[in-house]
Amino acid sequence: MTLALSLRRSISLPREISTGNGSPRKVHWVGGKTPVEPKQNHAQHGGDDSGRRSSGVYHSLSEIKLGEVHQAYRNFQPLIVPSDTPGWVAPGYFCSIPLAQAVEYRPSAIFGRVKACYPSDGYVQNIREMELLFPKPGSEPLELNIRRHDIDFESGALAQSYHAKIKIFVTPAEQTDFGHFETIFLQHGYAPEFINRYVDLVDVNEFNHNDFPDVVIVSSRWFEFASEVSGGQVYEKLHQLIKWNKIVANYHPLNTENEVRTLNRIFGFKHGFTDTVLIEPETPAQTLEFVSRTFDRIFMQGMR
Repeated sequence: MTLALSLRRSISLPREISTGNGSPRKVHWVGGKTPVEPKQNHAQHGGDDSGRRSSGVYHSLSEIKLGEVHQAYRNFQPLIVPSDTPGWVAPGYFCSIPLAQAVEYRPSAIFGRVKACYPSDGYVQNIREMELLFPKPGSEPLELNIRRHDIDFESGALAQSYHAKIKIFVTPAEQTDFGHFETIFLQHGYAPEFINRYVDLVDVNEFNHNDFPDVVIVSSRWFEFASEVSGGQVYEKLHQLIKWNKIVANYHPLNTENEVRTLNRIFGFKHGFTDTVLIEPETPAQTLEFVSRTFDRIFMQGMR
């Protein structure tokens, strides 16, 4: 993270290839080349919208009603978890902040995702200025400028920061590998939940899937084990997750045994032939890069 910018060290850069009909197409190179996120059916929400830029003009706090703040928080509540340090904010974190009341109307509190702040991270009382993205239904979030004097430090109301939930289905051995990287996930605003049991996936259904995180990581080794003990339920559930607009990535390290197939091979997905292709991160670092790019794009395309 750098001053006033939410920048992450990029592991990959987009490339395009020609499809033969004059139209460029993004491609995902597996192993040794540049990995790029391909289009994953309708779950990618359009993909190209991530390049949109705001007008550069901050919106006024007086434009936002208290009911809109409550609606935004309710929509994201199942997808976020309070951070262990409630008042600590940094780019990528969600937060709710009490607002000082001014002459013009403004809500008593604001909720959103930190785009940038000065200093680049720290406790709310030490932040001089913040760019906060306020989620709106079906459109880009509003970009707000929150300065120190806008925050209510006198009433006793407390600020609270949050991490976005990410579910990662891995074997116990792979969880150990990720464990060394968990702190970095948290520093980027993501709370990984490592899951070994298959029932945590099978229990998702048409009534509760909105409370399931939008980004899901599934290990090839975990899938092979879970498929054996679940009687095919895991296979069917992953198909449903994609139908429900979840983004699924297949964690497949280079040292994976040859007999353990990728999910793309198991499901018959193939770039250039099927609408759905799963990206295949090979390391925890690539997994974080995928999570970061994907969640950023989903968030910028509008509150669901």
